[in-house]
Order: sequence, then C-alpha cells, then structure tokens
Amino acid sequence: MKNRINNDLKTAMKNKETLRLNTIRLVKKYIQELETSVGHNGDATDAEIMKIINKLVKQGKDSAEQYKL
Repeated sequence: MKNRINNDLKTAMKNKETLRLNTIRLVKKYIQELETSVGHNGDATDAEIMKIINKLVKQGKDSAEQYKL
C-alpha cells in the first residue's frame, strides 16, 4: 500500500495534479505520524493505512456537509 501511495505521489507530481498531490501528501503525513507514535512498532500495515484513509474521507464528507449548512 505504501509503495502505491509513493508511486501515485510521483505521478501526481509529474502530471502537476495539485489537488491529488496535496491529498496524497496529507495521507502520507498521517501515516508518518502513526509510524512515529509512541507504542507503534514501525511500519504501518495496510489495514492501518486503510483506516487512516477512511477516517480522512469521513472527515472530508463531514466538512462538506457542514459547509453546505
């Protein structure tokens, strides 16, 4: 999963897709925070990465809903 994220980051940079690039950077930031947190054993698992992505999607949806009101 991390390899795919890194490859997607490179592709977004090459294609100058700023929204996609910023989104991937945000995901990478949260992964790095998880991996460096106290009590974590190092590399994030695919399940942990998916949990982070799902959390960010939910936050985005909630923010969009709040903005509509």
